Amino acid sequence: MSNQIKLQKILISFMVIMLLLTLIMDKGYAISVNETESNNSFSTADITYDGYSSYGKLDSSTDIDYWKYTPSYTGFVNIWIGNIPSQLNYDVYLYSDNYTYMATSSAIDSVQELIKARLEVGRTYYVKIVSPSGHYSQSNYTLVFRNYSLGNANVFAFNSEGIDTTFCGDRSFEHLYPMGYSGQWYLNNTATPAYNVLPTSRIFIANNHGGAGTMQFSSLGATQTYIFANQYNTMDTINSRALSNVSDLSQCAIIIYAGCRTGLNDNLKGSLVDQSISKGARCALGWNDAIYTTVSSHWIIEFLAQSSYDKNIENSITATNQYIQQYHNDYYIYMSNIYKGASKTASTVL
Repeated sequence: MSNQIKLQKILISFMVIMLLLTLIMDKGYAISVNETESNNSFSTADITYDGYSSYGKLDSSTDIDYWKYTPSYTGFVNIWIGNIPSQLNYDVYLYSDNYTYMATSSAIDSVQELIKARLEVGRTYYVKIVSPSGHYSQSNYTLVFRNYSLGNANVFAFNSEGIDTTFCGDRSFEHLYPMGYSGQWYLNNTATPAYNVLPTSRIFIANNHGGAGTMQFSSLGATQTYIFANQYNTMDTINSRALSNVSDLSQCAIIIYAGCRTGLNDNLKGSLVDQSISKGARCALGWNDAIYTTVSSHWIIEFLAQSSYDKNIENSITATNQYIQQYHNDYYIYMSNIYKGASKTASTVL
């Protein structure tokens, strides 16, 4: 009888614990961890986890705090430090698993610090928190890691018929990788690879020949193939693909059709931009007029650079156009011809 009572108590205790955990998760309460001194070196770093509120203090002029973290996903992470005691200056440094310096945030005078970086699953990273001014306090700061699996970026370039956008494909990932994106760039492919990766791309860019309702993905030397908007025009080419046959583009944050007249609607083929939006993409861009290869390539590279500053897409477009006007004024006439359709540019951040 006593064993049964013990078993019942264990089951009741287990159910209470599970109920409390469920309530915590449902209410969105943050799980927290406090530092344990001495954590002033890589080898003695305190462990924290994704979404935890981690509390620590710099309680002497020589105190340094180290934390270590292993991401759940390969991708983007925000490393945020807030609640810095008033009038104090703390800096944060990020290091790889072999203690190699990666990034820093060094704002001044009790404002938040934020590092945005691309981390890999299975590797342990380290954060060092220190005051460059020797500031200290008995009040806690708060450290939070937020890990996101952003998905893929895919860039399609072209090199034929006097058109060469390969440098754009290569340089795009100088911004995309540090932003936290996986992916690759493709050279002069048929439409099939582009069509296949489009539904799983968070960022999709095609810097190829274009036309109203169409984007070209192979050269004249091969069978020309296209992605086009409307399924009712076969275009008489092998392996052309219609956007209307894609079931869902809701994973796409932005699709850029960087080719001539890709923002225009064709009576038979439809509009690449509008069809992309109707399939669930948050943003899609095309051009209403002709655009030179050099213009499109410079625009894409600068747009990704501006997006890396955590601006929404609308602000990134504005800043990119201002940059083009300032440094490539002879290109600026083409910037006003961007067609966005019903894109949600103001509410989307890459």
